[in-house]
Parts: sequence; C-alpha cells; structure tokens
Amino acid sequence: MSDVLPTLFFLNGKLHKKLKIVKSEDIIVAFCFPDESESRYFYSMVRREFQKAYSITQVSRLTKRPIAEITKFLKNKLIDKPSGFEYHIASRNPKGLRWSQDEVLALRDRLYELAPKRKDGFPSPAFKLASRAELLNAINEDASYYVRNEDGDFIRVWKVL
Repeated sequence: MSDVLPTLFFLNGKLHKKLKIVKSEDIIVAFCFPDESESRYFYSMVRREFQKAYSITQVSRLTKRPIAEITKFLKNKLIDKPSGFEYHIASRNPKGLRWSQDEVLALRDRLYELAPKRKDGFPSPAFKLASRAELLNAINEDASYYVRNEDGDFIRVWKVL
C-alpha cells in the first residue's frame, strides 16, 4: 500500500476527498460524497484501509480496454455502475464516476464474461484484456508475482525491490 494518501479515495465503501491531514494528531479531515459531510478519521487507520479511486480513463488503462467500450457497456447497463460519484463540493456540479479497487477487479471479470468467445469458449487472442495478476500488479504499483491458492484467490509471493 502506498504511503501517500491520494486526494480521492474509498473508505468503508464510500468515496472521500482528502481536505486536511494533521499528522501530529494522527487526524485526517475528509469530505464524504455520499453523506455530503466532513468526517474526521485516524490517519493511521485510513492509510491501512483506504482503496484508491479510479476515473474511467484510469480504468481503461488498467483493464486495457477502450473508454468507448466501457462507456457503451455502462449506458447499456451491461456492467455495474461504479459506487463513487464525484462532484464539485461548493457548486455540486458533477465531475465524474469513480471506481474502487474492488470494483475494478469485478469490472475486469465482467469484461471477460462479455468478450466474444470462439468455439472453444475462450476469447480470441486479438481481444486484449489485462489478466487478473496484471491488474493486481498495476493497482498495487509494484512488480509482484502471484500464485493461486486452493480457494482460487491470488496470493503475492514475491516482490521486486
């Protein structure tokens, strides 16, 4: 997990915007978009539990799929709408949708389901989509290797320094 807290982040499933950090008192003041209120949290807790918020451009880059395709799937309700909605705090003008890390992983799985399949049931080699391991690597912003355990979950086994 990154030591630097991004301006927009998800905490407890809600989109927040960082307003002020007081490290000497271990406090962060953040605006919670769904609740439309300022909230105070322990900075150390937020650093452990936050998830990054991604714009549609970043999601497109992470999944290796075009923005137009993601937008079309959203419009046709083939993929779930992300839970984060950012707007200008003072004027309430909308800025855009934001995906959490968990939602990006779920989106990748849904895009795989929607991919045109060949007769053998697998997508064509021409269909470009980031693998789950590549996506986890890009989200964590490090060079790591993952193996699948008995439950089917990916576990990081090695990290390049």
